[in-house]
Amino acid sequence: FQAEDGIRDTSVTGVQTCALPIFVKFINKDQATNNTELIKKEIINSLIDRKIKDIETNYYKIEVSEKEIENNLYNYLEKIKINNETLNSFYNQNEIEKDYLKNIIKIDMKWSKLIRQMYESRLNVNLTEVNRDLEKEQKNSEEDEKLKKQLIFTEQNKLLNKFSATHLEKSKKKYLIKFL
Repeated sequence: FQAEDGIRDTSVTGVQTCALPIFVKFINKDQATNNTELIKKEIINSLIDRKIKDIETNYYKIEVSEKEIENNLYNYLEKIKINNETLNSFYNQNEIEKDYLKNIIKIDMKWSKLIRQMYESRLNVNLTEVNRDLEKEQKNSEEDEKLKKQLIFTEQNKLLNKFSATHLEKSKKKYLIKFL
């Protein structure tokens, strides 16, 4: 697609389009997928969102270190209980580029960093609500402090998620893509 401001002429490649459905089934192996139309729509939206996130983060020159990416990849694979050998075997069997998941994680990390940088000054958390939640728990003071930090972090992440969704929609409009 062509960006409104002429910044880039880029597209979602056929390899990405073919690899994502196979990859989604591999990652969600325990979940039944009955509604193929819904899955197709989600895949298309996911590809568009990822491409826009990539364009935006590149435009703002957002970078993450290779070590951060590797750590996140490792943690993700641990969480979904897939080891490197299984992942690499899957890539080879389905002729998917070796760094497919790593690239997805990199884009997501860059996007999170961009959103945090852009909206950090707007992360005002209602401390009255946090203190009210703390009172409900009534632990010792050391645990209170940890719980308070966790509650603040959770509230900030909720706000960041809202900012992320809003920014993504604005970016879609900026690049003349209508939500499918």
